[in-house]
Amino acid sequence: MRASGAQSLPPGQADITSLLQPGANVVEIEYQAPIRNALIGAWREGDKRLRQFKKREGKLVPAGLCGPIQIIELDPQPVQEDKGR
Repeated sequence: MRASGAQSLPPGQADITSLLQPGANVVEIEYQAPIRNALIGAWREGDKRLRQFKKREGKLVPAGLCGPIQIIELDPQPVQEDKGR
C-alpha cells in the first residue's frame, strides 16, 4: 500500500492519480481525530500532566467525516490507441 499524503484541515483532497493502476484498485481512507481532542480527553480522565488543557475543556475541535467520500475524475485524459497494429 502506498500513501497519498495527509490532510489536516477540511476540506481534505488528495490527488491519487499516480497511485492508480489500470483495472480495479482498492482505496483505503484512514481517519484520525485531532490530537488536541485526545489530549483534552486525557485531561478530563485525570491525567494531571496535561493540566494546560484545563482551560480548553470546552474547546474541542469538530472532528469526523462531513459526508460521503467521493472519488472524482477532475481532468480525464483520452486513451491513446495504438494505431500501428
